[in-house]
Amino acid sequence: MLHAHVKHIPHHLLVNFTLNFSIPVAYGIQDFRTGNSSPIRWTSKMIDNYRRQVRARLPFGTYHNKDIFPVLDKYFSLAVQNKKCAVIGTEKPWIEAALLEYRASSVTTIEYSIIESDVPRLVTVTPQEFLRKQQKNSGPRQLFDSVWSYSSLEHDGLGRYQDPLNAYGDLQTMIKITCILKPAGFLFLSVPLAFQDFIQFNLHRIYGPIRLPLLYQYFHVVEVFGTTLPVEHGSYIQPFVVLQNKLGCSTK
Repeated sequence: MLHAHVKHIPHHLLVNFTLNFSIPVAYGIQDFRTGNSSPIRWTSKMIDNYRRQVRARLPFGTYHNKDIFPVLDKYFSLAVQNKKCAVIGTEKPWIEAALLEYRASSVTTIEYSIIESDVPRLVTVTPQEFLRKQQKNSGPRQLFDSVWSYSSLEHDGLGRYQDPLNAYGDLQTMIKITCILKPAGFLFLSVPLAFQDFIQFNLHRIYGPIRLPLLYQYFHVVEVFGTTLPVEHGSYIQPFVVLQNKLGCSTK
């Protein structure tokens, strides 16, 4: 179900979105994506083009950078090669192509938009469809060795993509990821990080010392790739952070 564009957080929800008014909110530039009833088409030609860029180590993808390469190199055997990988929230299959190039056994994209693809080893599914398949499966539920998400969770529940307003949408998504990720499996997550928490409504959340611990609460922080946090107000970085599902991890 698509929802109408909401320009301001309703007053009765503000305490929830700001975690008891501890996180500032700004209203300025907004983006409201209109629904497209036509499925998105991912072709082998598109994937092959991304894979050529990966082999050449060129800046590529939605954000035209090289951030993913050192992550893939270091976690190749632990989380990618011959592993079942999932990608959460994506508009273009650049992460999918990189995982296929690094010899993932399969890649499953879980995305609200309907995506059609006949690319070998690449499966696309909506969250609702994925849930239905999990519920119908009489055997063990499908679990992934690693999950990847770049610039997605910070939008959850802000209404930018015609999703319903949900003050805890990002936190709920993190809980759902623990349910599809193998015990001690790896989550490679990239969201905006800064010294101060901030909500730029309806664009995104910026995570700081207040909300970030809640986002990570069911995971161990293994490693952060990238530079140090900027000190300028309003500035942020968006590195890959390697997290490990606490489920199945030793507490010793």
